[in-house]
Amino acid sequence: MLSWLFAALLPAVQAAEPTAVDRAWYLAESSRIEAAMAATAQILEEQPDRVDAHRLYGWLLVKAMRDAPGAEALYRSWLEQDPGNDAARIVLANQLRWAHRHPGDWCAEAESLLVQPPTRLEDSYWAQRTLYELRKICPGDQDAPRHAIMKLGEQVPEASAYALRLRLDEQPVDDGLAQALESLYAEQPWRLTYAGNPWMMRGPAVEQARKSALAAADRALASDDPLLVESARRLFQYAGEQERLLDAEERLHALDPDYEPSQFQWHEGSQWVGRPPADDDGLMALIQAAARAKRPRQAVAAAQAFEESLPATGPSRAEYHALLADLHDQAGQPLKALEAARLAWLADPSDPYQANDFAYRAAISGLQLEQALEAAQGAVLALPAYDPRGDHPARDYDDWLDQAADHAAAFADTHGWVLHRLGRDDEAAAVLRQALLLARKPQAAHHLHLGLVYDRLGDAQGALRQLGRGMALADGSAPELERQAYQRLVDLYPGQRWAPGGMETWIALQAPSAPPLGAAGDDPGTADEGPGARRQGEAFPDLAFEQGGQQRHLSEIPGIRVVDLWATWCGPCVQALPELDKLAETYAGEPVTFVAISVDGAAEDVTRHLGDHGPEHLVLGWAGRRALREARVTGIPKTFVIDGEGVIRAEHSGWDMSRGGDKASRERIADSVDALLEEQREAARE
Repeated sequence: MLSWLFAALLPAVQAAEPTAVDRAWYLAESSRIEAAMAATAQILEEQPDRVDAHRLYGWLLVKAMRDAPGAEALYRSWLEQDPGNDAARIVLANQLRWAHRHPGDWCAEAESLLVQPPTRLEDSYWAQRTLYELRKICPGDQDAPRHAIMKLGEQVPEASAYALRLRLDEQPVDDGLAQALESLYAEQPWRLTYAGNPWMMRGPAVEQARKSALAAADRALASDDPLLVESARRLFQYAGEQERLLDAEERLHALDPDYEPSQFQWHEGSQWVGRPPADDDGLMALIQAAARAKRPRQAVAAAQAFEESLPATGPSRAEYHALLADLHDQAGQPLKALEAARLAWLADPSDPYQANDFAYRAAISGLQLEQALEAAQGAVLALPAYDPRGDHPARDYDDWLDQAADHAAAFADTHGWVLHRLGRDDEAAAVLRQALLLARKPQAAHHLHLGLVYDRLGDAQGALRQLGRGMALADGSAPELERQAYQRLVDLYPGQRWAPGGMETWIALQAPSAPPLGAAGDDPGTADEGPGARRQGEAFPDLAFEQGGQQRHLSEIPGIRVVDLWATWCGPCVQALPELDKLAETYAGEPVTFVAISVDGAAEDVTRHLGDHGPEHLVLGWAGRRALREARVTGIPKTFVIDGEGVIRAEHSGWDMSRGGDKASRERIADSVDALLEEQREAARE
């Protein structure tokens, strides 16, 4: 049945023909993992230094088999045996990138593996591509590897398609790029979507490019090669050509009866993972395509046109109703969204996520609560057992356990909130406490829900403790819940608590202690240092903040940065801001930027307080209370002097408001900045 694949594994491969690796990728992306592994292993037996085959083999181990530790150990062992092997270095760097979602110490190791230029030109392409993709996660300049890839695309046929993709990312489609796309379609018809989606591109020649793409897809559709037909299927999906898409799927099943489309899905923008086949993935793809790029109510009508074609129950029917629920949300129809979510749960009661979604919606609205309770109680019981190719984005078994705990905590929180809405608050409190214990990291909603239940039960101390913690963690994602909790705090706080800056100061102090800055992951051995530990020499977090309605990151600001955390409810902070502005003025012309980041509850608080009289020499931003958690700060004002690498070189707590104190505070910060500037000058002289 797969004779077309094994015939393609013969060593002699003609130019402008899919390679054996291309065909193995086809198997992998249609969820035939064992066949893809076997095919790739056969390639490597014959060509052990073939980097593209190793990348696929490593990808299968990490992404499909969820064995990142085993894959890393395999390629580390190979590199130890043969330290000069280019393929081992390049693929180990890829292993490290695939195994991590966030930057860390592994970034430096991965970069070090790519420093030495490979011997072969085609391996240079894979090294530069690995470096380019690595720097999408890790700090570093992407321009150099991107330009290197585009140059290699002129010399290495293997690099031409990816180089074209990068060119199209940078500029609109003109006549030259349209011609380049047409050449790609003609020479590599199994890669019709590799350079991007022409229906998402813009430019004077984009219509020409789209016509070329559809013509190439029609030629590929007529082929007897499943790989080319699959390429046409993807192109038709891009184009929204629904009849041609169905034709492609029918032809694929005729040529390759084991073919299953869409057996991988994208999680969190970071990785592909396998999932079990649904009733009719092809039909769901059509429904989703029909609902895209329309106003919500039009999208609902477009999706409903397919309803009679769907099975009465099962995953596809559930996915269809879940899509309708999201569309009703967008259209401002919460009751219709709730009903759609209920139907999604009834269509597939074995899906815990559909059950939890319906139950939580019902708890928010206060409707259909008895059915919601049944759904919530079943959600935890329906959590699936571990499957390395299951529908979850876990890297390995331990990662799956962590994520399962988070899901169980979320489901318990929903269960408790439904009980609360039913008036069963004693039971609700018990279940919500379980949610807190299950969650690996503190969640605002869990604390706020439990705090409101304690308030209903008359436990003022318990309510204050939970509501304060919840509001310290709140990020605006649940505005109605946060509004309700904040109002209860306004009523409870005056008779129970005191803080020098009032309730807002007290809320800020309820934030949980974070691990030390620069600590790798969630290492329990370092988490007990807590706030107040000396941190010079450690990395400062790359805080995200809002400036003038735009989102920025601290890392976007080059050179030395003086970061001041402040709030409008903090008297010393407000008095210190003009003094900090004066200090910033003295460093005009130097590579020093003063950044004042507000930790107020809302950006509007800062605008309302400053009006038209804001500081002139500061970068003024707002990050909310989360900045206190990320920076591991419990008291403000707090000022950090950070070098160009993001490392803390000095920190200053508070501004002395006694006679002459403002000047003294300015001088202490200035001394720290001057010392760092002198250090940089010394380094430049050397």
